[in-house]
Amino acid sequence: MKSLVLSRFSPFSTKGGAALRNGQTVAGLARLGEVDVVTIGEDPDARDEQRGPVRSFRFGLGDSPGALRRLGKKLWRVTPGAVPVIDMYRHDSVLRFLRDRCREQNYDVAVVEELSLGPYLPELDRLGCPTVFDAHNVEGVLRRELGRAGGGSGSFTKRMIDRRIFGLERRMVARAGQVWVCSEVDAKQLAEVYGRREGVSVIPNGVNTADYADARVDHGGWADEIELLFLGSYSYYPNEEAALTLIRELVPELRSRGRSVRLKLVGRQPTPAMLEAAGDDGQIEVTGGVESVVPYLARSSVMVVPLTLGSGTRLKILEAFAAGKPVVSTTKGAEGIDYRDGSDLFIADDPAAMADAVIRIWDDRELRDAMRRSALELVERDYSWESAGRRIAGLFDRRQAVQAARPALAGQAP
Repeated sequence: MKSLVLSRFSPFSTKGGAALRNGQTVAGLARLGEVDVVTIGEDPDARDEQRGPVRSFRFGLGDSPGALRRLGKKLWRVTPGAVPVIDMYRHDSVLRFLRDRCREQNYDVAVVEELSLGPYLPELDRLGCPTVFDAHNVEGVLRRELGRAGGGSGSFTKRMIDRRIFGLERRMVARAGQVWVCSEVDAKQLAEVYGRREGVSVIPNGVNTADYADARVDHGGWADEIELLFLGSYSYYPNEEAALTLIRELVPELRSRGRSVRLKLVGRQPTPAMLEAAGDDGQIEVTGGVESVVPYLARSSVMVVPLTLGSGTRLKILEAFAAGKPVVSTTKGAEGIDYRDGSDLFIADDPAAMADAVIRIWDDRELRDAMRRSALELVERDYSWESAGRRIAGLFDRRQAVQAARPALAGQAP
C-alpha cells in the first residue's frame, strides 16, 4: 500500500498536539507500506528527507510569490470563501507537485491533516486519489463554543471568518472518502452538525510511549514542594484561560493551605496576560517553546488540566500518562478519554476541588503509584501509536474502505 499525507508539520516532529497526531497517522500508515509526506508550512524541523518507508517533501509558506500573498490578504473580504489563515497554505507549487506525484505514484489513499490544508482535498479527489480528512477538531462546534465564551459572537470580521470556516469544513466532511475523528464525542458532533454518519472512523489521539520512558523514572522530589505542570500552545484561547486559572486561583489556593508550590507553564506563545499574572513570582515559570517536553514531565509532580473549552482529545493528558505522572483534570479537559475517575486520574471542576486532588496525590504515595500504573496501562492499551496503528490498518483491510459513499451536504451554520 502506498500513502500520501498532507501536513503542516514534519512527520518526525513531536512538538505540539497537532504534530503528534500527524506523526501517529504517518507511523500507522508506514506499517502498511511507503508513505510520502508533503509538509506545507513553517515548521523548522521540516526538510526533504527519507527515513525508512517515510519520505518527506517540504514546502514553506514563502514558496508562493510575496506580492500575490499580500494582495490576497487585502482582498479576502470581497473574495467568496477566502480565509487568510487557511489560504496562506495553498500554493501553486504544491498543486503542481501533487498533480505530478499522484500520476506517478498511484497512491492508494491521501490523508489531509487538519482543516488548514482542506483546499487541497478537491484537487486530490479530481486526480482520482481516495481521500481521508483527519479532523483534529470539529471546528464548526469549537468556534461557536469559543465565541460564546467570549461573551458574544464577536466582530463582523470574526463572524465572517467563522461562517467561511464552517462552509469549508462542511464541504470537506461531505467530499472526503473517509473522515477520521479523535473521539466518539467528535463523531457525534460531526453527525449532528454536518449530517455525516457513514465513513466516519474514530482514531483516538495517541502517543509513542517509548518516547517518555526517561520521564517515568521516579527521581524522588516529593518531599519539598509540589511542582505543577501544564502544557499548551497559548495562542489557543482555552490554553491561555487554563494557565490564568492556575496562576490566579489554584496556586493561591494551595498556598493558603500551607503548601509550597511551583508552577511551570510550558509551550509556545505565552500571552501578555499570562506574563502579567505571573509577575515576579519566582515559583511560577513561563518557559515559552521548548525543544522537548519530556524533561519537564520528568521533573514535575502533577499535571493539572483546568480546561473548560475545546474539542478533540488532550494529548497533554496522554503525555502525562505515558510519563508516569498523576493527572488532575476538569471533566472538559479529559473529554474523549475513556478514563476511570480516581484510578487513572482525578476529575475536579473547580480550583478548590483541584487543590484537594493535588494534595491527596502528594500526601499518599501508594495512591499516586497506583494511579501512575493504571494510567500507563490505559495509554499503552488504548492511546498509543501501536493501538492507533492497529485501528488504521483495520480500515484498509478491504480496498473499498476509503471509497465510502459521500452523503449529501447537510447541517446548519453554527
